Amino acid sequence: MNHPHNLKIRLYIMTIALLGGLGFLGYLLFNISVAQKHEDSISQLHKVKFPVLEQFSTLKRDIRDVHESISTALVLEHEFLLEETYSTIKQFGARVDAINALDPSTLSLTQGLKEQFNAYFQSAKDVADVLINNPEKSRLYEEKTLKVNFLRHELNNQLDHILEKLKKQYVMALGNTSEQMKTANSLGAILGTVLIFALIVLAWVISVSVLAAINKSDKLKEIFLATMSHELRTPINGISGAISLLKDTKPTATQQTLLDACKASELSITTAIDDILEFTGMMSGNIQLKPTAFALQNSLNGIIAMFKNDYQMKGLNISIDDQLPQGLIYADESRVTHVLRHLIGNAIKFSDQGCVKVHLLASDIRNEKTFLKQEKCAAGRDIKISIIIEDDGPGIDDDLIADALKPFQQIDGSFNRQHQGMGIGLPMCHSIAKAMLGKIELQNRQEGGLSARFIFNSALQEDVKIDIAPSLKPIPLETEKKILIVEDNKVNQMVLNGFVKKLGFTSDTASNGEEGLDLATNNDYAMIMMDCQMPVMDGFESTRNIRNLTGKKGRVPIIAVTANAMEGDKERCLESGMDHYIKKPVNIETLKEAISSFYNF
Repeated sequence: MNHPHNLKIRLYIMTIALLGGLGFLGYLLFNISVAQKHEDSISQLHKVKFPVLEQFSTLKRDIRDVHESISTALVLEHEFLLEETYSTIKQFGARVDAINALDPSTLSLTQGLKEQFNAYFQSAKDVADVLINNPEKSRLYEEKTLKVNFLRHELNNQLDHILEKLKKQYVMALGNTSEQMKTANSLGAILGTVLIFALIVLAWVISVSVLAAINKSDKLKEIFLATMSHELRTPINGISGAISLLKDTKPTATQQTLLDACKASELSITTAIDDILEFTGMMSGNIQLKPTAFALQNSLNGIIAMFKNDYQMKGLNISIDDQLPQGLIYADESRVTHVLRHLIGNAIKFSDQGCVKVHLLASDIRNEKTFLKQEKCAAGRDIKISIIIEDDGPGIDDDLIADALKPFQQIDGSFNRQHQGMGIGLPMCHSIAKAMLGKIELQNRQEGGLSARFIFNSALQEDVKIDIAPSLKPIPLETEKKILIVEDNKVNQMVLNGFVKKLGFTSDTASNGEEGLDLATNNDYAMIMMDCQMPVMDGFESTRNIRNLTGKKGRVPIIAVTANAMEGDKERCLESGMDHYIKKPVNIETLKEAISSFYNF
């Protein structure tokens, strides 16, 4: 079914084509009728002089094409791209011969032109061959690169000189017919101006329509992804929380096994949702880094704990070889953990026995010197972090390793493949690593298995505790230990109430922001857990109104517990007056950590 926007765009395009065709046809017929009176002189210009000019212009284009092909080959580091230039070289010599055949008077102008072109190409190819295979030698070949560019500029200058000389000759030839063609040119200019103006107006109309359609489509896509994230995370939070609470009811061994299976499936679904949303942002080229100082070892331990059930069920051993210097590293913690989650998860997934080893190394960016274990380095020093994950799995065929970093390229895409996946995990890791001025390297190990190396640039920071901002300093916990839960989903209400009770708090529940505001106005709470999307009044408006309350009621800590997990959602929560942000699904450990940011309990 055709969309109305598409039909309108097609109509505009057909109108432009029709007007352009009719205008060009009228202009052509008019010029033919005038040109018939001067057929002999124009024929000479048309058949000989102008083709010569075009051929010389084409020679310049050939030089440009060779330059662009060689530059592309250098950027993409693929030698086969140089093969595209070979046909251009042959065409260049053929064009020179064709020019001499058309107009023998150009023989003196083109003498030695082919030799110069061949010399330029050979010099450029020699430099490209070396730099493609050895890009690190670019500085050593700066002088030769300058020489190649000089040869190209000289060649272009010679062609410009020839063109200028021929143009002057042809202008003199045209002088004999200028008066006769004056009328045709004037009318043609008027017709062309009118036609161009009409095409510009229609093109502007089309561009406005197309941009509106694209913006609408992008907005709909953004709304859809946000809705999908919210609608999936909300029930998953209920599933995850219910499983956690069920585990505390002393289940039987069989029930515990089933609960572990449910928890693994819930983690798999959550990971898939995160990956899809992350991948969509990356496909638009929007990778924003937010570096902070953090302990890489703590993040790594948290990721390994996430996969505890998976590697224990397989009987795998996990070992960490920490060779990092003392102190915190300065990088985007969420991006680093995203990559580690995928690489460690893959290592566990593809290993049926043996061990998964994680090595943490750091080197100086300037001289590539690797630091000694727990070496004390100056704060603020630029370093390169290398995280190597080794597994005892089957590895990857050498011919397929490069494909593993391409989107949707699964190593085993058959119907009977053993492992699930969407084929976007490693490509996302590769994109993140590049954004952090690093890379992902995959290599088969001689003793079996795969080695995945994650390299990124960072800096060392002093390992000191950072004070909480004045507005977020802990409020003394008084005798009242009641938490207000503002959540519209009944299952999530039950889960959060269960978590809060387990942590030693009592709770009140509100089903929308307006009810939450009324309860916060008339009661004293130690904390408020605020959902964002709710009927009647959303969490953002409710938070802003609570912040307008007087006294300690307006300063109560508010934690966003929300399924809004798109780019910018956290910032929007904080800007509305919330103090902390937790995305669903929520576990009790995350909730306890958030509460501990404000209270000691």
